[in-house]
Amino acid sequence: LCLLGGTPPEVSGLEARSGMTIRSNSHMLVVGDPGMGKSQMLLSANQVATRSVYVGGNTASSTGLTVSMTKEAGGDMGIEAGALVLADRGVCCLDELDKMPKSHQDGESW
Repeated sequence: LCLLGGTPPEVSGLEARSGMTIRSNSHMLVVGDPGMGKSQMLLSANQVATRSVYVGGNTASSTGLTVSMTKEAGGDMGIEAGALVLADRGVCCLDELDKMPKSHQDGESW
């Protein structure tokens, strides 16, 4: 279901007046023993989905998942979209988050 996406929420009169929003997209957490094929399943989902991003925990930082600052050739600073932004309305596969350094898990990347 996560690959196919959710359906756009139907906004009824009551929801519009109360300001309540409905989340219609699925989120999935896969947990299991080593060697059970979790990474292969994520790689397959990444290949099948029309809009997807695959990120390994050992190469990602907490800031890199959302946005990162880059230095342009002329010395100017620029903002580069991270994995979660690029996978908007698609599939973001985050693999091996336990391999991410502890400082990045806490959000203390500086």
